[in-house]
Amino acid sequence: MAFSFDSRIRYSEVDSSCRLSLTGLTNYFQDCSVFHSQSHDVGIRFLADNHIAWVLSSWQICINRLPLLNEQVKISTWAYGMKAFYGYRNFTLEDAGGSTLAYANSVWVLVDTRTGRPVKVPQEFADTYGLEPQLEMECAKRKLHTVSYTHLRAHETDSYLVCRLLLEKKKQNVICLLYKSNTFTS
Repeated sequence: MAFSFDSRIRYSEVDSSCRLSLTGLTNYFQDCSVFHSQSHDVGIRFLADNHIAWVLSSWQICINRLPLLNEQVKISTWAYGMKAFYGYRNFTLEDAGGSTLAYANSVWVLVDTRTGRPVKVPQEFADTYGLEPQLEMECAKRKLHTVSYTHLRAHETDSYLVCRLLLEKKKQNVICLLYKSNTFTS
C-alpha cells in the first residue's frame, strides 16, 4: 500500500531562486521511503537488528515543476516489485491542488551488512508493503556507455538544461550520463 505525508517547503530546502533544490527533492523522497518502512515496522531498527540494509542502486527523477518556498506539498511512495535482491519503488511530489510536480522510479538492493553482499528479498517484505501498480512513466535504461572525452559543457536557460559533450580525438574514456529535464515553470 502507498504511503504519503504532507509538508511545506522550508527555507533550508530551497536554492537561490527560492525553489526546492534537487537535494531537497531527493531528501523528501528518501524520507518518505523511510517513513513508509517505519509505518510497517520494517524500518531502520528492524533492518539493523537483522543485519540488512536497502542500498539505492538507481534513481530516475522527472520534474515538471519545482515547488516554491512555503508551498504546501504531498509526498507519496509505494513499492511495486521485489525480485531476487532488488526492490522497486515509485515516488510522487504533488502540489496542494493534486498536480504532479515531480515523480520518480528507483531501484534498491537488499544487502547483508555483515558481508556486504546482496541477499534475496524475503516474500514477507512484499507481503508487508503490499505491492502497488508501477507508475506509468518511460523508464530509462540503466546501462552506462563510455564515450571519448574532451569536455562536458552545461548550458542552462530559463526553460531547460542541456549537457553537451564536445568530442575531440583523445584516448581517455569517461562515463557520460545524459540528463533530460522537463521545463521548469511556476
